[in-house]
Amino acid sequence: MGEFNQNEHNQSYQPYTQEQHYQNFKNIDNSPLSMGQYLIMLLLMSIPLVNIILLFVWGFGDYNINKKNFARAYLILMAIGIVLIILFIIFLFSIGSSMSESFYF
Repeated sequence: MGEFNQNEHNQSYQPYTQEQHYQNFKNIDNSPLSMGQYLIMLLLMSIPLVNIILLFVWGFGDYNINKKNFARAYLILMAIGIVLIILFIIFLFSIGSSMSESFYF
């Protein structure tokens, strides 16, 4: 009925060799970014909402490795900043609510 041919199955499998692994790293652009590229990146990141979209595109797309690392680091810093702002707002609301309770008789 449905005979399983072991040879056909093994022919389609090709192990991932160390040479292929190094070949993938050779294709990565790791040339340094120029000052002009950094200035353009910073100017584009000053535009609200565009900055977040561009950071995700640069950080997870097939771009220069330096641009990729810069975008990922900036995203991490933005996430830390958002968490700190949320914690500060919670702290202020807790102080405000405790102070408002003390004014009632």
